[in-house]
Amino acid sequence: MIFFRKPVFLFLALFSLAGVFADELKQQKKIVPPIFEHDDFIQLDFLTSDNKDLVTDSETAIQIAVAILSGVYGKDKIEKQKPFTAIEHEGFWYVNGSLPGKKGGVAHIKIRKKDGAVMGYIHTK
Repeated sequence: MIFFRKPVFLFLALFSLAGVFADELKQQKKIVPPIFEHDDFIQLDFLTSDNKDLVTDSETAIQIAVAILSGVYGKDKIEKQKPFTAIEHEGFWYVNGSLPGKKGGVAHIKIRKKDGAVMGYIHTK
């Protein structure tokens, strides 16, 4: 009978610890979103909207491009490519960097006017 006391005690101790750790893991998985749903939010339902573009001008397109490209290629590299130009063509903004008086490649990005989605980007050499 004494032979079984240690394994039973050990089993119960491990089982209790497993329960504590399981509760801790469950609590860590609870993530609360930083912004809650509000009635004032402008809902962007592109399938049923009146086809208004979200990115309506070149300045907005350039701001989006600089934000995205700075995250990809580094802020310093993108700041050196100012001024940026934006050309609208068939529902897209094509934003290009420049290197006035210098040789080298620049960043290019394609942004959809309807919703501001980035369709692609590249940095030439």
